[in-house]
Amino acid sequence: MGNLIEISGDTVDREHVCCAISDKKSTQAKKEWMKGCFADGYQFWKADARGKALIEFVPAENAWAPIAADGYLFIDCFWVAGSLTKKGYGTALLERCSETAKELGEKRTCGSLRRQKTALPLRSRVL
Repeated sequence: MGNLIEISGDTVDREHVCCAISDKKSTQAKKEWMKGCFADGYQFWKADARGKALIEFVPAENAWAPIAADGYLFIDCFWVAGSLTKKGYGTALLERCSETAKELGEKRTCGSLRRQKTALPLRSRVL
């Protein structure tokens, strides 16, 4: 497995945002949305590899979804697909989220789970 890359307000314009969005107009809209979320604690991490392996999370009190989970990190998207599956990227991304939760003094992580054919089951972890 390779390294993980954090996309931040300083790097979002030059980094590829690997997600379900594929056309340039939508990708730019996603990047503009991300820029507005970084100040709220939003984080986007991805694999330093060609393919889709990413996690997006934010303190739950700043989540886009209506959720009452103060003291939690809200995982908005967790995706590992194609050639990057079964190579440790999913574990590394979840561990990055868990480490961030600990650093921020959050209790746990929670998320919005949307199951697709290529989605991996998400196992709940207590911090």
